Amino acid sequence: GTMFFAEILGQKNLILMDMGGTSFDVSLINNGKVTLSTEGEIAGYRVAKPMIDINTVGAGGGSVAWLDSGGMLKVGPESAGSDPGPVCYDLGGEKPAVTDANLILGYLNKDFFLGGEMKVNLDKAKAAMEKEISGPLGMSVEEASHGVFKIINQNMADATKVVSVQRGYDPREYTLISAGGACSIHACKIAEEVGSTKVIVPKAASVFCALGMLESDIRLDHVKTYNATIPGIDLNDFNQVTAAVEKQALAELLQEGVHQDVTTLLRYLDVRYIGQHHEVTVEIPGDCLIEESHLEEIAETFHKAHEMLYTYSTRENPIEIMNLRITAVGAVEKTGMEESPVAKADAADAVKASRMVYLEDYQGKNGYFDVPVYDRDKLRPGSGITGPAIVEERITTIVVHPGWILTVD
Repeated sequence: GTMFFAEILGQKNLILMDMGGTSFDVSLINNGKVTLSTEGEIAGYRVAKPMIDINTVGAGGGSVAWLDSGGMLKVGPESAGSDPGPVCYDLGGEKPAVTDANLILGYLNKDFFLGGEMKVNLDKAKAAMEKEISGPLGMSVEEASHGVFKIINQNMADATKVVSVQRGYDPREYTLISAGGACSIHACKIAEEVGSTKVIVPKAASVFCALGMLESDIRLDHVKTYNATIPGIDLNDFNQVTAAVEKQALAELLQEGVHQDVTTLLRYLDVRYIGQHHEVTVEIPGDCLIEESHLEEIAETFHKAHEMLYTYSTRENPIEIMNLRITAVGAVEKTGMEESPVAKADAADAVKASRMVYLEDYQGKNGYFDVPVYDRDKLRPGSGITGPAIVEERITTIVVHPGWILTVD
């Protein structure tokens, strides 16, 4: 889904954030390409398979607020799920969750949950927050709710830094995409924490995963162990092995019903300095035989990647190839999206109401302020809003925090 929007918007560096009911998923697009990992972990088991580098933490609308044995406020990873769900769902939940805090703070509209189809109980949310959090901590319900809001934001910002800072990417150079039903309440604050200055909220934010499935190309990854050094590699043998793996990968892709005209073969090598334990995956030239003239380019690509990840490189040292990776990609027809011309549009026409919303350090104090509420469906391309403001649509809410400006492209 992010790759699809990256192409439409002409953005090459993006960080996707997806916050739903139970988890927060984050992934990075660098220079128009998805970042991959060659191993992951599921239920404590190592999985050595190529996969999209997605970092997931227990942070969602259902994440439960609780006090540890030392009286410190924690949020998640336990989740109330959808049944019984947050206390405000009025389905039997007793522990306050992030959604309860957002409702108390005024970010959510108690009369417009699911476009008004679902009624939520603000009084029960306040009572649970008082009993479980604010009472024991000796603070107001509003202060406790804002504490929950700040902690979950920090948890999600830390998760965002895992796929950016810890991978050698500077999040200040990336635009955030806010997806999932809950993320756009928190997106501005996450961006402030990681240093990003721009957030994109797609119209399909709440069903972003479904959109992504429709836009996903068919992809098959083949990994072949191949041990050699640069310099010292037998290029004749290497090219023969590469051709054989490419032939197999393409044949399997065609078996999926992909037409050969829309196929692409990508080549990668897992490379490391001799004696190292971890390798770095680098892309190598495709559609040609690898010749001596390519080896210096491959080595330099590795040195730069190593320096970005680990802050140093030793160009005088030989490098060791561990694996050859061939990826066969079959393009699928993408969903078209209607574009509208951008013109001067008065956002005032989209104002539906106003309500009291809790803001931090606004006009020199913390507390509730009367904030305009906009109907997203009535905002037109070219509309602009200066925060603080709330933008509502049927299944998500956007909070434009103070200091932020919203525009519709």
